[in-house]
Amino acid sequence: MTQNRTDHPRGAVALHDQANWNPLWRIERYAEDAAYAEFQARLAQQAERLQSDKGWMARVEQHRSALVLEKQRYAKLARFFDHLKDPGQFEAEAQWYQSAQGLVAVAKALLPDEARQEAARKLAYDVSEFANNGLANAGINELWSLVCGTGGVLFDNSNGYLGAGSSNTAFAAGQTDLQGGSKTRVGMEGGYPTYGTDQKATWQSSFDGNTGNHDWEEFGTFNHASAGDMLNRKTESEGTKTSGQTWVLTLDITLS
Repeated sequence: MTQNRTDHPRGAVALHDQANWNPLWRIERYAEDAAYAEFQARLAQQAERLQSDKGWMARVEQHRSALVLEKQRYAKLARFFDHLKDPGQFEAEAQWYQSAQGLVAVAKALLPDEARQEAARKLAYDVSEFANNGLANAGINELWSLVCGTGGVLFDNSNGYLGAGSSNTAFAAGQTDLQGGSKTRVGMEGGYPTYGTDQKATWQSSFDGNTGNHDWEEFGTFNHASAGDMLNRKTESEGTKTSGQTWVLTLDITLS
């Protein structure tokens, strides 16, 4: 069952109405980790069937190459900056993206939306979608640093996180984190974020059976596991995740 919600968060400006910033959040709920594993297997089958499409495979290879270069760059930087992971971890991730398993992960991330949604309808017990958000001041400043300068921390595969929290406190631009007493950030799925076509970027994180088991009332995008900057925040009552369930949180942002 897919639910669509488009109400505006109280106290926030609907930025997409004024600046053509169109965020769409999506939650796929799987009753158990095994159901999510079956879902991933079906995506892999879908990706295998598309391998004969040379244009699509060229995009997959281009995105995979970008991820390998990203990991190699961070492996060098991590020797000088303490806030980054161990260089060996980045090197291992670069090798993983160069492997057949890494190729499959990237291919799954770049599947057409309808292919993923078809598989989700068969295996997820519920899917919901909701729109809008508020851009946080710190996130706006970080975006301009990335666009106009050489500073800033990217919201990329190495640094990007989606978060869910338990507070329905109205959005305020000065907020720097989710507001709930219970809140969880999870890093990117393999191959995410995706970008470079359709004027859209897509972030996706999977909260497994042991992660994020609390009320889901607020959502945000971050460039650090616990600190860093919050790009945006959205309040929406999405129920309570319980132990054993896998919930997949996706954010699409389209500029037009």
